[in-house]
Amino acid sequence: MQVKSIEDLFLEVYLKLPYIEGISEVRGVDRRVAIKLAQKYNASKTGSDVREVFRTVDSKKLLRDILKLVAPFCESKVAKDKVFAMTPYSTPEALRARVDLMDRFFRFADSNQPLVKEIREALKGSCISKVEQALDPLVVVSNGELERSVTSLARNLRVKALPKNVLAESLKRECLVICVGFGEVKGAVSLPESFELFDVVPDRFVGIFESFKGVIEAYLRVLKLLGNSQVGDLLRHGQEAAEIFGLVDGLRFDQTDPRKAVEEAEMKISEGMDRISRSGGGSEEFRSLVQDVVEGLGLQLGLNERSSQALVKDALENPRSPFSFSTYLTKDLVEGFRKKVAEASYREYRRIAFELSKYVGSLALIAEELYELDLTLAIYEFSKAYSLKFPRLIEGGIGFIGGKNMLLLEDELSGGPKVQKVNYSIGETSLEIFGATTQNIVLLTGANSGGKTTLLMTVAQIATMGVLGLPVPAEEAEVSLSSIYLYRRRTVKKTGSLEHALRSTIPILSKRERKLVLMDEFEALTEPKAIARIMAAFLNNMPKRSLALFVTHLAGDIIPYLRLDYRVDGIEATGVDSEGNLIVNRQPTFNKLGTSSPELIVERLQKATRRKSVVKAYSEMLKLLSDLRVGRVKQL
Repeated sequence: MQVKSIEDLFLEVYLKLPYIEGISEVRGVDRRVAIKLAQKYNASKTGSDVREVFRTVDSKKLLRDILKLVAPFCESKVAKDKVFAMTPYSTPEALRARVDLMDRFFRFADSNQPLVKEIREALKGSCISKVEQALDPLVVVSNGELERSVTSLARNLRVKALPKNVLAESLKRECLVICVGFGEVKGAVSLPESFELFDVVPDRFVGIFESFKGVIEAYLRVLKLLGNSQVGDLLRHGQEAAEIFGLVDGLRFDQTDPRKAVEEAEMKISEGMDRISRSGGGSEEFRSLVQDVVEGLGLQLGLNERSSQALVKDALENPRSPFSFSTYLTKDLVEGFRKKVAEASYREYRRIAFELSKYVGSLALIAEELYELDLTLAIYEFSKAYSLKFPRLIEGGIGFIGGKNMLLLEDELSGGPKVQKVNYSIGETSLEIFGATTQNIVLLTGANSGGKTTLLMTVAQIATMGVLGLPVPAEEAEVSLSSIYLYRRRTVKKTGSLEHALRSTIPILSKRERKLVLMDEFEALTEPKAIARIMAAFLNNMPKRSLALFVTHLAGDIIPYLRLDYRVDGIEATGVDSEGNLIVNRQPTFNKLGTSSPELIVERLQKATRRKSVVKAYSEMLKLLSDLRVGRVKQL
């Protein structure tokens, strides 16, 4: 018969949480691969794959950077793993349901801060411990097919195929022997060829549940704290949790070390002999001492009358000092006791394993609910720390009011400069941002170091957080579900190859579903005139309803070749301060070409010099730069 292995049986539990250490151990892979396996499992259940939404190296890196900000707010290690295995939502209905649940929890948390603190404290104990192997049986099977079947049940399981006539030797050497397919074998645990997993490795089966004991304790504690509150339904398996805890908490086994018990008995007899010798006592006193000590040892090791009498006889006939029983006697006693304890432990483990076998599915649900609560609470704390708001889900665009870049916001919260809020939108939204006409294609222009890349990354962050069901860094925001293609300027320069860069955009053109394309100064690849035409052709052939934001200095060169509606926005630099830094208004001006930083730099240098020849040269530079800008504006 084919029985699922102990590792495979609980792998789905680990994937569902996800418990990355458990996945790594079962699959024999490193943490990075284990996270990918968890994401793949999650995608199979939700229908949404990280790779299908975050389509570029930069969009995946941004995803990791955002998740790194969320993870520290989790109390448990598994919830932190859960953060890094998050996948985007595939349908508006699933995303709205998730946001509605979190919004309900946020309202509860806002009005129950002392209770939230107690919940966080309880979650700290929700760790999964290492699975311990309590028994080390030798499993003897009657044929090679059974050997292969049993060996596959668990790692490091000792299995041998032996003929029945040589079983006696194995029974003598081993503390616990499980015989499969031999019928009834005296002195061994006998199983038929048709068996259950917990018949062979009951200790490991129970050990999995024991490793979740801290999780179950935390679950029951949090369940009691939530009571009948408006979020009490987040934990729905309290009865099963209590029943599992009762079974694993009630495990009791004989922990007596027989060798140590014998040595302690021998020491008592030695001490008694010295005392009797000093007091001048007789042989009857020594007999009484030996009988008392052996009686106590018999109670510890469960000795029968025959074994006890053999020990008494040995001691009386050989009253050596320091005293010790004959080795042949104690060896048999110790081995016999260990066999007896091993068999008793096996039967108790098997009984408990049978009871627990109906709770495998419940165990996954209990742990999943607890760690989902931990994650939800972490998102709540993350939201409060960064003053985030949940976006509205729409169909046609992305936009925000009072938006901030997450990385700059992190610096601000650490004592850095205050971040300027920005209002922005691409495509159709209901935000009514003045001047932001409804176009799906936007060219963002402006001075170097003016904040164009920061704005592009803010759009990318809000889009990424939105599809994950996270609150976003804005006072108000709207997002739509779409694949995200982010190309940062540093990546473009790093490739140094036009062919490589164009190849990376093939999925944008070949897959016709709606996309969000965010590209930062693609013109670094080749000469400006050529790349401007390439960018125009690329935009002309993007799938319908897709959104694009291109940061560029070549708007004037791209526009003549565009065949669709577009918008050009500009970030205005108003001057240069005494240290040479741009004075910039980070809020873009809609439908206006941004001020060029070369003009401002030349203007500052002109004002700083008194030489007429230099002033004349700078004046001509400013005129030519102005003519260039005016020419570009006319094209708009």
